[in-house]
Order: sequence, then C-alpha cells, then structure tokens
Amino acid sequence: MNSRERVQAALDYKPVDQVPLDATLTIGACNKLINHLQLPVEPVKECCIFQLCFPEPEILKSLGIDCTYLPINVPSNVKPYQYGDMEHVTEFGLLYRKTVTSEGYEDMQIVNAPLADYEMEDLDKYPWPDPNDDAIYAGLRERAKWLYENTDLAIVGYFGGSMFTLASQLRGMENWLVDMVADPEYAIALMNRLKEYFITLYSRCLDECGEYLSFIRTDYDDYGAQNSELISPTMFREMVKPIISDYYTTIKKKFLEKNPNGKLMKHTCGSVYNFIDDFVDMGIDMLDPIQTTAANMGIENLTKFKGKIVFHEAIDTMHLMPQGTPEEVDEAVKKAIEQLAMENGSGYLIGPGHHLQPDVPPENFVALRDAVKKYGTYNRKL
Repeated sequence: MNSRERVQAALDYKPVDQVPLDATLTIGACNKLINHLQLPVEPVKECCIFQLCFPEPEILKSLGIDCTYLPINVPSNVKPYQYGDMEHVTEFGLLYRKTVTSEGYEDMQIVNAPLADYEMEDLDKYPWPDPNDDAIYAGLRERAKWLYENTDLAIVGYFGGSMFTLASQLRGMENWLVDMVADPEYAIALMNRLKEYFITLYSRCLDECGEYLSFIRTDYDDYGAQNSELISPTMFREMVKPIISDYYTTIKKKFLEKNPNGKLMKHTCGSVYNFIDDFVDMGIDMLDPIQTTAANMGIENLTKFKGKIVFHEAIDTMHLMPQGTPEEVDEAVKKAIEQLAMENGSGYLIGPGHHLQPDVPPENFVALRDAVKKYGTYNRKL
C-alpha cells in the first residue's frame, strides 16, 4: 500500500499493510530532525502562529509520515505571521506575543481577550472577519491538486475551526466559564456566530479541494483539562453539542458530496472520556490526539470504542517523547498498537499526541518511526 491507500484503509476499518504514522511538527522539531538524519534539504523557514510547519513531501516521506496537512491563508486584511515575529494579530483580533523558553525555544502566547467587556448587544459591533474573503482560498485548489497528483500522501484539510475554545479566548477563560453558567444565552449566541463563520469557511474550502482530501481536522476545540472535563457532560450536551453537531453535520454533508470516502477528525485535548460516545453520535470518524496522561484517557480505557471511532496519535508528548528513552518509546508504540489497532491493523493512526516540540530528542522520534514498522506491519497480501 502507499500512504494514501494505507490511511484510507485504516479509516474504513479495512486491512492495512502497516498502521499509518501521522505526526505534525513544530518548526524547531522539524529542523532538528532534518539535521539529525542529514536529509538533503534546506531547513524549514516558515510556520504558522502555533509554530506548526508544513514540510515538503520528501521530508515527510523520510520521516515515515503518511499524511500531509494543507493550510489556508490569512484574510487579506491580516498580516501573515512570519517565524520570529514579536507579535501577531489574528483575523479575530487575538494578540499573540512572542515568548522564549529557558531552553531558547520560541512560542506565541495570547495576551488579550478582545470580547472581555462585550455584552450581547455589542456582538454586532465587533469587526468579525469575512469568511468569503477570496484571499483565504488563493492557491488552495492548486496546492491540493499538486499534492494529490505528485505524491501518494494522504492530504488533510487544516482549516482551523472553533466554537468553544475560540469563544473562551475571545472572552477570556474565566469570563467564558462564567458565561456558560450565568449567561447561557450569550454563550450560545457567541458559539453560533462562530459556527456560521466556520460553516461558510469549510464549505468554501471543500468546494475548492474536497475531492483531494482524505480527512479534515474539523476544529481545535478542547473540552478537557488534565484531571477532568472543562464543563460537565450535562452542560456539554445541553449547550455545546447541538451547535457543534450542526457544524459537523453540515460540513460532512458537503465533504461527502466532493469525496464519498471523506472523514472528519475531531481534536480535543484533555480528559474527554465521557464525551466520546457523543462524538460518535455526532458523526465524528476519528478522535485526536488521545492525551493518555489525562484522567480516564489511558489506552486501556479506550478499547471499548474500537470499531466505533478511529484513534489518532496517543503517544505521550508531555513526558515520554521529551524525557523518555528510545527504548521506552519503542515499548509505548508496541502497547498502543496492540490495544488501539484492530486485528487487521486498521482503526488507528499512530503518532505523537501533540505537535512535536523542539525539546523532543530526534532519536525518540526515529524510535517511534522504526517501532511502527516493527510492531505495526501486517504480513498479508492486500
């Protein structure tokens, strides 16, 4: 199988020759790997605000990665982020400011909450971005078509999307959690406004390139913290689920019109065990990133969902990848494949449970890549 065939089979619960490997890389981690493996390519010089880079196919193939992520552009009235910028303002008015860790690694942190003082009647006055700005989609179809015709990688739509987490950033987390309890009408109105924006954006993206995509990352909403959910399952089902369910249903219908095999991946960090049945109910095909160190998210707890939802990643990036040994990484990969993959190897795309950070020793990622081949290869003709 080539990468695209392997990923599609895993998503469809069909036999695979090898469990697919997916990994997203920060610019620092990617360049450390390029140097460590002495790849005959130039260092990556560009990334997005989250420090995530989008390596060229030859880099991904050298790393054994089966997927490539396809981003959109910023709107025409937003200055594109450049690696090293001291500040960046997004289309939603969020101000990110550069920070540097004690190890010298760059990151960007939000330092404002532009809707902190806004009441319900003020929402119409805010300068919301326009999802029909053509600049967002410039070159999207051409890049997707080129990747489809010139590589065998599975192409992933990476277009943003957030109703819950973006609302918490715009309001400030404390205000947002108070809204959910004390002013649910306001919270629902804000989430619905964001939903309509992203439905339009995803519809445009899928019109441009949906036929070339294997799956799309629907959002970056985080519903879990380290020890519990951020909100109760009851509040989630009463306030959040109806909104995001409408979002998922709408974009999935559009996606399937363009690609009958297209799948939706839902991202949420933290402890979300009690929401997984809801994700299945809403038509989510794959759950990312499986934060195994969060409460109730150990892989042994998730086996009950095998065959209901595809698992994505699940190799710990809090402790194991940055601090463990290659031998410990090898053992973790073996355990994850044994417990999360189906008997035919499908139902699981393995990888680091977050964008690979620059504090991860390159040897540990190489150990992960090699362990996938060792434990995730299935000796049968397909």
